[in-house]
Amino acid sequence: MALHYSPRSVLRHLPLPLIRAFMAHEGIIPDVLARPAWDALAEGDTGALHDAWRKLPPDRREPFEQMMRQVHELASEAGTRQMIAEGPHHRVELADTLAGIDGFHAKALWVYTYHRHVFHTARQLL
Repeated sequence: MALHYSPRSVLRHLPLPLIRAFMAHEGIIPDVLARPAWDALAEGDTGALHDAWRKLPPDRREPFEQMMRQVHELASEAGTRQMIAEGPHHRVELADTLAGIDGFHAKALWVYTYHRHVFHTARQLL
């Protein structure tokens, strides 16, 4: 059964350092969250981040939206197993790294950010 998708809910499940890493990797750090506002965000308080995301221009907001939807699709035990199983086909061992990351959404975002080819293949196979 598919889980209900909500941007605010997905953001709530993602640790800020990982969101920051993804956004920096993609070059979509919102201007409205420039320092010091970015540094003032508190873990679990998604209101400011959600508002900043909504204020992004469409060409910057849409890639982030796409990532959140795709991460949400793989944010499960089955999704994590599929990413781990797909890793060796791309010469990537993920089991130990993902074991050290709390939460299925965070695991999925980590793979999306650092091993996107593994993420997308696992998503297609799930």
